[in-house]
Amino acid sequence: MFVIEKLILARKLRGKSKKDLADSLNIAQKTLSEWETGKAIPKYENIQQVAEFLKFPIEFFYTDEDFKMQVENISFRALSRLSASDRDKAIANLNIASLINKWVDKHFNLPQIQLPNMAGYGPVEAAKIIRKEWNLEECINNTIHILEQHGVRVYSLIEICNDYDALSKWFDEVPFIVLKPTKTSERSRFDAMHELGHLVLHRNKTNRDKSIEDEANQFASEMLMPEESIKKHIPDIPSLANFIQYKKLWKVSLQAIMYRYNKLGLISDWVYRSLYLQSKKWGYDKKEPEPIEKETSTVFKSIFKFLKEDNKTLQNISNEISIPEEDLNRLMFSPYSVSLIKGDITGEKRTIELL
Repeated sequence: MFVIEKLILARKLRGKSKKDLADSLNIAQKTLSEWETGKAIPKYENIQQVAEFLKFPIEFFYTDEDFKMQVENISFRALSRLSASDRDKAIANLNIASLINKWVDKHFNLPQIQLPNMAGYGPVEAAKIIRKEWNLEECINNTIHILEQHGVRVYSLIEICNDYDALSKWFDEVPFIVLKPTKTSERSRFDAMHELGHLVLHRNKTNRDKSIEDEANQFASEMLMPEESIKKHIPDIPSLANFIQYKKLWKVSLQAIMYRYNKLGLISDWVYRSLYLQSKKWGYDKKEPEPIEKETSTVFKSIFKFLKEDNKTLQNISNEISIPEEDLNRLMFSPYSVSLIKGDITGEKRTIELL
């Protein structure tokens, strides 16, 4: 049976308007609107044209009959800079990630979800509680690993738009975060903890105003640069050299460290401003000094390792869930797909352990 929501999803994923698609099919825009509202059912040959234009297997539009595209309660980083088209594209990618996750859950046992509901707590208090419950060290060595270790499904978006940063959502009872790995690793780590803040603090809040974003930023700062740890490292004479050294400890951006010290009252506004201007002069606002290594998904690294051992390929996943390889590659932290070889997906469900 033709799935209306899949047509809408594919169109928005490719960043196409109704007019774009209608013109490509040489049909009236009203006809397409009737397809997308269920007032009319397109013929099979129409969907063949749609599939060809949107670069999807035709089977995609006839699977997952209960699929409904979810667009509510999604947290965005830099939402104010997103165009409507790019926002739709980001939401579509998140929904594609949910479809990929169904395949992952079918074939692999992932770590259990261990995200406490921190609604009603202040962001700093919530971060301190989670750090204690998760038994985190002074520095979170790999934010993606920590998230996946506690059941968060983390996906990547290598290409979408310049103004997109990250987004998160609970799909039913499963937490998702989508990150933009083309950013610096320092900024991506902060985005990851920012979105974790939304997941635990703002799960049922639909009003995503500036105060909500500020809370997520406070949460991320405490997760990555705990106040207790910061106060152990107070330089006698604050300098860029000091703060660049501190980057190696907390693995965040130079700007974030200086801002954190200022917010905690450990350096004055004048010192902060002077250091900020000096860092811009050296170009550190555009290129991080002492850059840290990029983080990636431990879950997908393990999945592709299993598949390679069993002579599997990304094409097998694509065939099973009718999602193009290019989209899978983009969302599943692409570097691991290139070395796979052909095979069929069979065998018992594997368990992925993240220690």
